[in-house]
Amino acid sequence: PGGIREMIHQCSHKELVFVQRSLGLFKLAVIHDVPIAICYVFGENQMYTTYPNRFRKLRTLIANSFRVGLPWISGRFGIGLGPVPVIPHPGPVCHIFGPYLDLS
Repeated sequence: PGGIREMIHQCSHKELVFVQRSLGLFKLAVIHDVPIAICYVFGENQMYTTYPNRFRKLRTLIANSFRVGLPWISGRFGIGLGPVPVIPHPGPVCHIFGPYLDLS
């Protein structure tokens, strides 16, 4: 749940997780009496090549002004259109699911 900040600072050669200070997701779960599924995806960061320092100041300005994240990435064969990748890199992706958090 890193949101826009995680999109801007993502890195394709290591796992990074950003956790927001706001608890909006948890508040909604309590209000609507629904459990939260805990999961993590290993290998997801390696699906695209990221360029975290490319246009970082501009992307941070856009994120802070308009609440829109613009990650700069490319896909397989170096093909990509800036923030719009075409084909992901091949590689294993593993989804890990933990127990549900029942907040009721």
